[in-house]
Amino acid sequence: MTAANKTLAVEKRVLLVGSGYGALKVAEDLAQSGIPVVWVSRAAHFLEIPDGTDTYLEWPEDINFQFRPIYLRVTRHPLVTPLTRAHIEILEPDEDGYRAVIAQDPQFIDYDLCTGCGRCAEVCPLKDSEHAPLSRGPAYCPSRALELDKRKLCACREGCPLGVNVQAYMALAAESRFEEALEVIKRDNPLPGVCGRVCHHPCEEACRRNDLDQAVAIRDIKRFLADYEVENGPVKLNLPEREKRAENIAIVGSGPAGLTAAHFLNLHGFGVTIFEALPQAGGMLRAGINAFRLPRKALDAEIKALEETGVEIRVGHSVDSLDSLFEDGYEAILLCTGTHRDLKLNIPGEDLGGVEHCVEFLSGVNLYDSGEVGPRAVVIGAGNSAMDAARTALRLGAKNVTILAIETRDEMPAHPREVKDASEEGVEFCLGAAPVKFEAKDGRLAGVTCRKARWSKPDSGGPMQITYDSDETFELEADTVIVSIGQSPHIEESRLDIETGRGGRVVIDESMATSRDGVFAAGDAVTGPTSVIDSMAAGRRAAGRVIERLTGEPSPFIEITADSRGVGDYLEISEDVPRRSAGPFVTGMNENVMHRRKLAGHRLYELLPSLITFYPSGDDQSMWLRAESGHVLENEGELPVGDLVGHPGWADVNNVDERWCVLV
Repeated sequence: MTAANKTLAVEKRVLLVGSGYGALKVAEDLAQSGIPVVWVSRAAHFLEIPDGTDTYLEWPEDINFQFRPIYLRVTRHPLVTPLTRAHIEILEPDEDGYRAVIAQDPQFIDYDLCTGCGRCAEVCPLKDSEHAPLSRGPAYCPSRALELDKRKLCACREGCPLGVNVQAYMALAAESRFEEALEVIKRDNPLPGVCGRVCHHPCEEACRRNDLDQAVAIRDIKRFLADYEVENGPVKLNLPEREKRAENIAIVGSGPAGLTAAHFLNLHGFGVTIFEALPQAGGMLRAGINAFRLPRKALDAEIKALEETGVEIRVGHSVDSLDSLFEDGYEAILLCTGTHRDLKLNIPGEDLGGVEHCVEFLSGVNLYDSGEVGPRAVVIGAGNSAMDAARTALRLGAKNVTILAIETRDEMPAHPREVKDASEEGVEFCLGAAPVKFEAKDGRLAGVTCRKARWSKPDSGGPMQITYDSDETFELEADTVIVSIGQSPHIEESRLDIETGRGGRVVIDESMATSRDGVFAAGDAVTGPTSVIDSMAAGRRAAGRVIERLTGEPSPFIEITADSRGVGDYLEISEDVPRRSAGPFVTGMNENVMHRRKLAGHRLYELLPSLITFYPSGDDQSMWLRAESGHVLENEGELPVGDLVGHPGWADVNNVDERWCVLV
């Protein structure tokens, strides 16, 4: 909440600056004389004596209470406009006197309504913390209203593209108020279960706890909360009652941008229909992300929750004419078609049998159960999709999987966690090299010819280019190659009559409108491949632009910054705060694992950098994961093997040969 901009009516009034008993008496005299007063003070209340003011021993101890009646009478006088926690930014003479611009800190408590009952402080999850944000005003203040010390926006929330209130849901989760914590998340993010697994968590990169030891496990807590709802069901999006509007909006594409835009448009009363060409909803969430990273149970539950709020999703429905959608009565169209076309290397042999391309390969596996690989697989590329393809190849039976990329380890665009997971599962890396030719034997792929290479920027500027460091070549034997060097939109192929630019991306203006009137675009179709959370944020922004067009009102979705809410800098992290050791496991892991039988009804512990959470289940032993010689024996296909095998956190339990493992 921010202080509203307010312009006082132009009339003769006195500007009174300061606090204390003298200021109080001046305000009373002016008001009783019929002169309007604007009373400004930086103090929290008007009896606060300014710094440097002399006090006298003969003043009674209860002097503030003696002034309480006049305080009440003056601050509630109709001719007095009291502004605490305020300051003058501009004071300049004009022809009628002076012009003043007054800035007041954000007021998070409505002092006309607050009775000072204190119930808010009783339920505040931070009430027992060292710096409890709610406190009661002095007893001599008339209203006895509470005061809220709310600093500028936290770094984690500012770092989140959707601006999710991280501090709030973390505090609620810490008090086991899981349903309330999830409601906080869903105010800004309708897909917490998805983001709890595949978001690259920029919030954790921004977390101030990094200055102390390591970030709070924000993403994993979100995942736990979403899974808790799935287990205790049903998954739902609780929308407030809203007036249903007459306008209907068509969204083309059911990926993260399309689903998010649909939610926020529906939230504001619009009828929304999503058209999805694929046989199941989810776009790249389903086609491009494997089930071992994003379990279909979690994805399906959140899509179903969206549908139950009134959003219609038509799968297997390609859109090849914008005119037909307008003719069907849609007032606006939002294109969120993603990037489903693979980029090609354009080197000899790319058309050989055994050479696959990433999107087509992953879509076949995830949608049609059609993926096949040979015993030796090479994945060309260094992004997240390449890591997904490599880990998928292992699961399809490949004995050896190698990532071939021009980048060094530090230059790889894939998220470090994705690279780590692939490496722990046994994927090998051949870096600093580029393919120049696919070799054939008997008409099928036999290997990849490579040269040492690196990226370089030409002297004339422009895009990065491949520079070969040597004429020497070497060969990687391969039965299967998966090319994962990027994707592009396929708008041109769909014959939609809108302007596209470099790489086939949709051209939009500052209002996210395309070259066709009434048609908007968002997500990867505009920017090229990006992260799930960035696509969701783009979908919400586009929803706001559609609302602007159809209602004439400003977008209800405001980009927040560190100064959007609250006042004052962050509190310093005390040197007395205990540091936690680096690494994903906390002290006492073995004790907690060995006492699993005493915690009936829980199946799987998740050890995070700073706390322990669990997943509920009816059978305490049914889903415990067990491994021998580095192989997972009991997994049921829903958990990332890379999070389990070979991790330094494996622990021997009860002196048995088996190892009970804990998911990080």
